[in-house]
Amino acid sequence: MASYLENTANFKEKSEIDRANKALSKARKLEEKRLSQGWRYIFATPHIQILVPCDKNGKPNAEGQRRIDAIINR
Repeated sequence: MASYLENTANFKEKSEIDRANKALSKARKLEEKRLSQGWRYIFATPHIQILVPCDKNGKPNAEGQRRIDAIINR
């Protein structure tokens, strides 16, 4: 028979996993929405790729460039 502490630990672990899955699904929805609105993944550095808003030509707009600069100048 499982002890009280084991049941509590299992419940806590399951609730953490549930919260993580919920956050992941929200992040995926936001990413899909932004990609449909013209956002693109741009390499800020050779190893860092970020999602930024772009204009109709596919180049980062002012907000996108600000985000890129913030990553580069950390």
